[in-house]
Amino acid sequence: MKPIIQQMPFSEFSKIADAVQLFHHGRRWKVCVGDISIGFSDAMTAEEAKRNIHKAEVNNSLYFNDGEASNSVEVPLPSALVLEEYPDLFELFPNASQLVALNLQKHSSEDGGQVSE
Repeated sequence: MKPIIQQMPFSEFSKIADAVQLFHHGRRWKVCVGDISIGFSDAMTAEEAKRNIHKAEVNNSLYFNDGEASNSVEVPLPSALVLEEYPDLFELFPNASQLVALNLQKHSSEDGGQVSE
């Protein structure tokens, strides 16, 4: 089962992901979690490839939750903590980013003001 990458901070994702360098292939890196291929990257280093894929997962989650996409599949939103890692995506997908903020407020009020992220 594929982990919910967009809800993991990059530091956590980086620990469980492997970037495999590719040869005689159109791309430089294949990023996997266990046996699951997450995506491909043309980054210069393995760590940059992981960052590239992590950001793409957050981007896709926001895209599918921003209201513009015609998506029949529910895609979990990133956590507020993860969204803070990519302020450019916050600006690119304001509707979905607002949903993340509302979820944070909701959970904060349910926890008596304690934010668990």
